[in-house]
Amino acid sequence: MEIDDTSQVVKVQDSINCIVNWAETWELKLSYNKCQHMRVSLHKTNFPSTYSLCGDLLPSVVESRDLGVTVDCSLSFTGHICNIVAKSKQRSSQILGGLRFFVSKDPEVLTRAFVVYVRPILQYSSSVWSPSTVTYIKKIESVQRSFTKRLPGFHKYSYQTRLKIVGVERLEIRRLYADLTVCYKIVHRLVNVPFDQFLPSHAIAWNGIAVV
Repeated sequence: MEIDDTSQVVKVQDSINCIVNWAETWELKLSYNKCQHMRVSLHKTNFPSTYSLCGDLLPSVVESRDLGVTVDCSLSFTGHICNIVAKSKQRSSQILGGLRFFVSKDPEVLTRAFVVYVRPILQYSSSVWSPSTVTYIKKIESVQRSFTKRLPGFHKYSYQTRLKIVGVERLEIRRLYADLTVCYKIVHRLVNVPFDQFLPSHAIAWNGIAVV
């Protein structure tokens, strides 16, 4: 809902009350401590937009995590990207550092560990947050770039050569594959996303391919 006056704030509060009443009717327990509200906007408002849940004020946040993806009030995924990069670098170092349960120095084995334990962190729901700026594309790629360079005997090779030797692709390419897969499912009505709203009104489908 687009909120541009206080009357719409009241409507949102009424909707919250309806949810509470529905939960009570069906004897479902709401996790009040996990509830919060976030206003998505690039501009500040001149009217209050506070909401309450069962008499308790809902905390206002500028960033929220939903189904494993963090988004902020300007619909930016900067925080999410920074978080997954930090987590992935830490896990990569654990693999290369020779933990008690993982002491192999075989590049093939180490790469397999990266693919299983690190790469999923960098790919999860990428179609939602996939970056378009060079800065964040490089930031994400730096995890795999650094990992492959630290493989025994691999520091002398270029990044592309290292990828070819271990048989993996650039993370940017894998995100592109994921995006194309989602587009295919939308075009062919395999997911519950309105095709007409997903592509511009002047887009047409030709032989199953969206042409703009």
